[in-house]
Amino acid sequence: MVSYSLVFKYGLDRFIEKSKASGLNGILIPDLPPPEAQKICTRIRQSGLDTVLLVAPTTTPERRKMIADLCTGFIYYMSISGITGERDKLPADLASNIAALKSVTSKPVCVGFGISRPEHIKQLSGLADGAIVGSAFVKRITQHLSEGPAAVSRAVGDYCRELRANA
Repeated sequence: MVSYSLVFKYGLDRFIEKSKASGLNGILIPDLPPPEAQKICTRIRQSGLDTVLLVAPTTTPERRKMIADLCTGFIYYMSISGITGERDKLPADLASNIAALKSVTSKPVCVGFGISRPEHIKQLSGLADGAIVGSAFVKRITQHLSEGPAAVSRAVGDYCRELRANA
């Protein structure tokens, strides 16, 4: 995930080349809206990388379809509008919003923003094609960073097992 301003400054072709060389499979550019994204997504796809864009709960049905058409990897559905971070519970309208998005595309829909608890993973099971956990991982990495790589790896592994335990 990277802001387009950084890609633009670095140079799109150079960024794509370095991304591929680093082993990335796709690029998620959260601040690249359609129709401006069309040329950039085409260039990324031509290089063999997937494109992933964000859909918010407030995104109109027409715009959801435009975004879905630009994605080749998966569609990143934001469970909430606003900033990411751990949440106690997910929004009540999540299931209906995922269903509405899936009605305009056959591409996988993965849900992020606030996903941090085993009950969130369980809630998404059968609704979404994947769950995106970001901030909660960063938190665990930060908590164990001073203990070294083995401790970080252990903490993240334990957290993954916790998330999957009741899914």
